[in-house]
Amino acid sequence: MVLGMNNGLIVGYGLLSDPPTLYAYDLQCPNCFSATAVPRRSFALTVQANGFATCANCHRKYNLSTGGNVAEGAQGSKLVRYRASTTGPYGVLAVN
Repeated sequence: MVLGMNNGLIVGYGLLSDPPTLYAYDLQCPNCFSATAVPRRSFALTVQANGFATCANCHRKYNLSTGGNVAEGAQGSKLVRYRASTTGPYGVLAVN
């Protein structure tokens, strides 16, 4: 089973919420990807340790701690978010 448009997810806890919120986002830039484009191209995001993800194609920077909204660059869609839960730090991660 493949989850995510780019066969990958970004999973982590938001840094700004109390209690911390578990987030799961698609690894694909939603503003560059087109399901109808031929050939279909991948626009994977690069994740930084400071809680941001950047697209090398459109140069948008997304804030992973505040719902995946565009923090820098041209306005556009926020990241595709999935429901996620975990049983603990070393437990089972469920994403749907």
